Amino acid sequence: MERIGLFEGLTTEERAVAHAALKPYVIGADEDLLHPGEADRSLLIVVEGELLVSLEGQELARVRAGDVVGEMTLFGTFDQRSATVTSTVEPTKLLILDEDALRFLRVQSNPMVGNLEAYTYRELYRRVQAMEARLAALTDPEPMPSASLFGRIARALAVTAAPSALDILQTVPGFASRDREALSAVAAQFSVVGAARGAAVISRGAPMTGLYMVAEGTFGVWRKADRVPSKAAELGPGHVFGRVGSTLKEVATSTVHALEPGWLIHLPWEVALELEQGMSPESSTFRRGMIDALSTQLRMMNGLFLSKVQHADP
Repeated sequence: MERIGLFEGLTTEERAVAHAALKPYVIGADEDLLHPGEADRSLLIVVEGELLVSLEGQELARVRAGDVVGEMTLFGTFDQRSATVTSTVEPTKLLILDEDALRFLRVQSNPMVGNLEAYTYRELYRRVQAMEARLAALTDPEPMPSASLFGRIARALAVTAAPSALDILQTVPGFASRDREALSAVAAQFSVVGAARGAAVISRGAPMTGLYMVAEGTFGVWRKADRVPSKAAELGPGHVFGRVGSTLKEVATSTVHALEPGWLIHLPWEVALELEQGMSPESSTFRRGMIDALSTQLRMMNGLFLSKVQHADP
C-alpha cells in the first residue's frame, strides 16, 4: 500500500488498529464484484491483480495493485454504486474498508483516514483529467470563444452580486454536511473571482495558481485532440478545475472559458496542498467536500462519455 501511503506517519499502535480495520477478500478470475445501483458504502483496495470498471459495457478504468475503487460511496454523499466492477484474467486480492470500520477509525483519530482521504482526493481528480482527454478525443473540433471588448476591460463582470465562498460551499452536498465551524474556516481560504462571457480563466500551457470551483455560470473545458482544440466538457456549479495537490504538472493541460458571465471561488494551490495533507478538522472537511464534488463531476463525465460512445457506434 505504499502507493497510497496508507500507513505513512502512523505509530506502531495506530498501524495495528488500521490493519485490523481492513478485511481481506479474494475474488476469482472473471467474476463480478459490484453493480450499478447497489447500496454499498465500502472502499476496496487492490493488493494484487486487476479490476475492470465499466458502464453499460464501456470500459472506464483499470484498477491495479495500490489503487482503490468505491471511494465515491464511502467518503461521499452517494450511497449507490455507479459502475460495474469485475476481476480480469486472474484472481484479485483486496482489502475492504467498510463504513463501520471507517467510523471507528475516525473516532480513534487514526491518521490512516487522512492518508486515504488525501489519496482519494488526488486520484479522483486524476480520473477527471483522464476522462476530459477521452471526451476531447470523441468531440469534433470547436473554436474557443473570445471575450468581448468590454469583457477584456472588465473581466470580473457578472450578472449578479458576488456570492460569498461560504454560501457557495454550503450549496455543495459534500461540504454542506460538514461541521459549520470547520467549513467556515475552509471557506475563509477561498477568494471569489468573477468572469465575463468568453474570458479564459486558465489557458493551456500557462502556470496554474490553484484550484477553482464554479459558483455560478457555465464554463467550457477545451483540450487538444489530434492537435486541434475540442470542447471536452461544460462545467457548472460545484464542478472543479485547476491544480490539485503536489503531484500534478504545474502548467494547465486545458483551457477553460466562461460560456456566460459567472462566478468562481479560487484556492491557492499551496493552501490546497496544506489542507490536503493536514490532520485538522478543517483539512478533513476540505478533503471530504472535494471528494464528493469530484465524485459528482466524474459521474457526470462518465455519463457523457457513454452517450458519446453510443452515439458514435454504427
